Amino acid sequence: MHDTHVHLEMLLTKLNLFEDSRFFDPTQKVNLSNEAKIQLADSLIAHDFVLQSTVSTDNYLLTSQIFEFLPKIKFFLGSHPDIVNDRFDLAQYLNYQKSILDSVKDKIIGLGEIGLDYFHSQEKRIHLIQRDLFASQIQLALDYNLPIMIHCREAFEDIFGVLDTFPQIHGRFLIHCFTGNIKDLKNVLDRGGKVAFGGVSTFKSAQELQEAIVYCPLDSFVLETDLPFLAPTPNRGKVCLPSMIQDTVDHLANLKNLTVKEVWQCSLSNTQSLFKL
Repeated sequence: MHDTHVHLEMLLTKLNLFEDSRFFDPTQKVNLSNEAKIQLADSLIAHDFVLQSTVSTDNYLLTSQIFEFLPKIKFFLGSHPDIVNDRFDLAQYLNYQKSILDSVKDKIIGLGEIGLDYFHSQEKRIHLIQRDLFASQIQLALDYNLPIMIHCREAFEDIFGVLDTFPQIHGRFLIHCFTGNIKDLKNVLDRGGKVAFGGVSTFKSAQELQEAIVYCPLDSFVLETDLPFLAPTPNRGKVCLPSMIQDTVDHLANLKNLTVKEVWQCSLSNTQSLFKL
């Protein structure tokens, strides 16, 4: 068992085992309680590995510090589009990020999550800054020879537009929590990318996504939860726990007429290939 996209610090916050990580001070040492460590270790006991996505440089510093006791957790260094606001200074952020990246490049498996999110803000000016941030992250990935994990929400056209300005990254990206249709999937595949299927694929309303899942080649998908969010049916609306990924696997096996073992093996092989695990 494995999971290609988790936010474990947010899960612990949802379970009242960790303070809200949005207020983390990277200059301070942060420790997990023994209760939190036990809960986390127990919840991941069936997993061979999980990939911890991060949303900013400080978020990476937090998670890599508090989860260092569990070697099965692998880390991304991310810059989520939602960190952009009216006061966001891209040049300052990049200088800080590069100073950290130089010291941790051998400890991370890629940059992520990065990308575009047009759901939370409809301001065109914010969208432009998001695109500049996204482009800067792709350039960093190329400079450091790293694959990327992409967040895309209501922004497929611009995601592909930015990706096409960096053809060198084609074949080295994954779109996490893929919720698109067959057309969107074909655009990913045309650029050599992969997609991650999670709990949304089990929702009754996800008919176009389920059609894309049936269409998707076996060498082009991986499995994820995005926990603590997007718990699959029959637990939709609850805090998503690591074990719930099995509900998604069972659903995909049924859609694609595969055995559960075959679904797991496809995801494992594709994950290892992309992220060099």
